[in-house]
Amino acid sequence: MGDLRPLITSDSLTNVGEGFKPSEIYVWKCEEPVLLWWTYSQAVESRELWDSFRWKEPPKTLRFGERVWRVFDTTHPRWEVGWFSLRLDPVDPTVAYLVRAVYPKARRRGYRVLIGEEATRIAKAMGVEWLMLEILDSNSEHLARQHAEAANGGPWQPAGMMSRPFLSYFFARDLRE
Repeated sequence: MGDLRPLITSDSLTNVGEGFKPSEIYVWKCEEPVLLWWTYSQAVESRELWDSFRWKEPPKTLRFGERVWRVFDTTHPRWEVGWFSLRLDPVDPTVAYLVRAVYPKARRRGYRVLIGEEATRIAKAMGVEWLMLEILDSNSEHLARQHAEAANGGPWQPAGMMSRPFLSYFFARDLRE
């Protein structure tokens, strides 16, 4: 399926959430993303699936240029904490789009930030200069956290909004540093 390899540890980050204990995280390139998305859809409420991704049901195919990774925490044997995907822009390969998710039992422990850092590292290795994150207006808690982090100088800065087909906000991260 893929090689497990060390991600980053929470020791290297300051914004990882209350009560988070340092742990080693591993990422694994996903060979069966459709199965992964189905498994994730079973772990969350259907309303959350709609609010976060506008999925009535999980996708049955990858989008063009999309790659998916699974994320594990080694302090909990075989505990999968989330996943993320990167999709290169079909017109400008220096731009990629990030989709990330954390399983409900792993939330509020900083995995969202850790996953974002690993996605950034991988995107840089792919030659990406700008990483984009889209958050739907209906995913209000995540949107509020992202706006707060941006206001406090975080790496993801507001980059615009789109109202069709659904109201969503974009955040950009400059990887050219």
